[in-house]
Amino acid sequence: MQLDRRRPSLPSSLAPPPHFPPDALAVPAVPRLHAQDRPPPPPLPVSKLLAAASSLAEPAYALSIFHCIASPCLFHHTAVLRSLSSSPGARSVADAFSLFRSLHASPGLALNQFAFIPALKVLAQGLRLQLWRQLHALALKLGFLLYVNVRNTLIHLYCRCDRVSDDGLHLFDEMPLRDDRVISLGKDQLSPLTLMAILFLLPPIALPATFDVNNYGAIGDGKTDDSQAFLRAWAAVCKDASATPSQVLMNGCNNLVVKGLKLVNSQRSHLAITNCNDVLLSQLTITSPGDSPNTDGIDVSNSRRIRIEWSTIATGDDCIAINRGTYQINITGIACGPGHGISIGSLGKDKSSSEEVTDVIMRQCNFTRTTNGARIKTWQGGVGFASRIIFEDINFISTRNPIIIDQTYYDMPYGYYKNVLGAVKVTGVTYQRMHGTSPDPVAVTLTCSPLAPCSGIVMKEVMIRRDDGGATSSSCSNAFGSIGKECEPKVNCLTTTS
Repeated sequence: MQLDRRRPSLPSSLAPPPHFPPDALAVPAVPRLHAQDRPPPPPLPVSKLLAAASSLAEPAYALSIFHCIASPCLFHHTAVLRSLSSSPGARSVADAFSLFRSLHASPGLALNQFAFIPALKVLAQGLRLQLWRQLHALALKLGFLLYVNVRNTLIHLYCRCDRVSDDGLHLFDEMPLRDDRVISLGKDQLSPLTLMAILFLLPPIALPATFDVNNYGAIGDGKTDDSQAFLRAWAAVCKDASATPSQVLMNGCNNLVVKGLKLVNSQRSHLAITNCNDVLLSQLTITSPGDSPNTDGIDVSNSRRIRIEWSTIATGDDCIAINRGTYQINITGIACGPGHGISIGSLGKDKSSSEEVTDVIMRQCNFTRTTNGARIKTWQGGVGFASRIIFEDINFISTRNPIIIDQTYYDMPYGYYKNVLGAVKVTGVTYQRMHGTSPDPVAVTLTCSPLAPCSGIVMKEVMIRRDDGGATSSSCSNAFGSIGKECEPKVNCLTTTS
């Protein structure tokens, strides 16, 4: 059988009508112009030239165009930063840093996330953890952590350092889940498990060495002076080029005494006390920049009979944080500021188990320009309690939120949880002989849950004025207790007593 390979003729219904001229579809000839006769092409706008240089990854060309612009706008900065982010090298990092600094300092330009992300990417090539932490703090200050792509970029940066840092894992934990546990990354969709796999499937990274003082002669019996063992361990840390000391951890210690220790610029919390009993921390000096995130001074958890006294703490987070499983804590003579104040909590984040703190006394402490003073914070829907807590003889100097109980703590900026079924119970809290000033009009905030109202709140001899000498006010909900008539501000939900 042979196939007819001839081209079939058009059906009569599709054939041109008889009167259709045969040359009607012919393309008319266009006269060719000589080069000298052709009109010059219109000049391309500078923005299009920069966009082209950015898409072609030509940073040198982009920079040369940028420097010819009399008044570069935010788009021009963003295009150059994108071009630099696609071209690795020390020179690109230096150029990007200079450009980003000028952009951030320009009063007429409002930095947005579209310029911030390429700046993060190119500055990541500098492999400087301290710089990334500064950018993290800037993103937090500007509200850019709302954007998932900014958070992902920061996670990527932290994973490029010598360890998967707590900062990166903390950002990952706070990722908002959408669309059946899928995180939106612009055009791509990536599940949290896949993202975590990416974090740990990166090229091998060297974890910092752990220096156990027991290996350097420490006895830890509560009687022997182990100072020399600590000095030998610290000397070993300093000799190890790969080591980056980030935290002093006291784990499982009994009858421990630490005096005169000075800690500066930790990458995370400076001193952690966990699973310890009968501990004295005295005459400590702990300092880090006021804008450094997650740099608690002292964290205490799962410990009993802890005394912290006569110390100076100035950090970017809580001066002292009293966490779950902690009992019989005595805090005396702490100079706190800058920082987030002294906090009990946060409690109740792990909603599967009870988190408890009880028998805490804080006295003779000074708060100077901190974002909080004496604070109790618990997570919405948490389980547990905070009870028998005394704050007394406290002085506030220009302190925001001098007295605050927040029983509805949640992840900023993702909003309140909905349909919570419980709350961490707060009972038996006494505030007495507390004086000072605040820059805010509201000096006392008691935000308690209707599901587990705060009870047994007592206020005596509380006097907090505005920095300018004006009167302060209070905010109170679902809290019950008593307040002396001499106290200022008045707290309406507490019963006034003589």
